[in-house]
Amino acid sequence: FRESGIYDFFIVVSNAWCGHLVENNTGSGYRPIMFANSAVSWSDLESSQGSFELGDLREALTTATTDGLAVHLLIETIDSDGFSLPPDLIDTDVQYGLQNGMHFDDPVILTRFAALLDRVLPELDGYRVFAISVGNEPDNRLDDIAPGSPEGLAWVDENARFLGAARTKI
Repeated sequence: FRESGIYDFFIVVSNAWCGHLVENNTGSGYRPIMFANSAVSWSDLESSQGSFELGDLREALTTATTDGLAVHLLIETIDSDGFSLPPDLIDTDVQYGLQNGMHFDDPVILTRFAALLDRVLPELDGYRVFAISVGNEPDNRLDDIAPGSPEGLAWVDENARFLGAARTKI
């Protein structure tokens, strides 16, 4: 999970398969590797609190590995048009809205995501997962916020704390 590389393409919208070359200067000795971008939404993995369904994840990993590809896995938590969290955490009436005035770095969300990772990470054994992402285009939210505003700075801080907690767990 610790290798890094330069992606020639990095857009994941759904469970789409894209083969790409990675010039990986930390582990492959600059040899290109073929990999698949695979995305699965947190809301699909945990449809209700503590109820995990990992079949789509297993299927995506199996398909990529069978095809001989390494995997870049995106666990969608936030995407360009809003959150991809379990339904009990989001306020569907507001884009980027969360229940009960929570923020993205709320302890409830961090604890729930850590529990999800506790279930997902062991599933990755035996597959060629070389990178995990936990968000896609979180900066799109800033398009509607004045640059440098307290709201914008708070959004950046919330994302940084969420991503920091996820990175520590992974």
